[in-house]
Amino acid sequence: MSTSEPQRLDQLLVFLNLVASRSRARDAIQRGGVTVNGKVVTKPSLVFAPDAVIEIDDPAQDYVSRAALKLVAGLDHFKLDPTDQVCLDVGASTGGFT
Repeated sequence: MSTSEPQRLDQLLVFLNLVASRSRARDAIQRGGVTVNGKVVTKPSLVFAPDAVIEIDDPAQDYVSRAALKLVAGLDHFKLDPTDQVCLDVGASTGGFT
């Protein structure tokens, strides 16, 4: 793939190493967390050149799963500090309950 060839935005984010995977790119784009040349883009399939100015403002990118945002909000709300604490996550994987 040529570095100057226009690409879908979700593919471009992965190509430029701005996100870990195409699905993470798609999620960030659809949540409105990606701007291209100063404008919010919400369609992963739109095509841009690799030299476009791309910015990501998506807190979910810092975590394995978006569920972490709920946990962080709960910790903040209840003013809990988990530092030096032992925690157990009993879920089977990301995306489901057991």
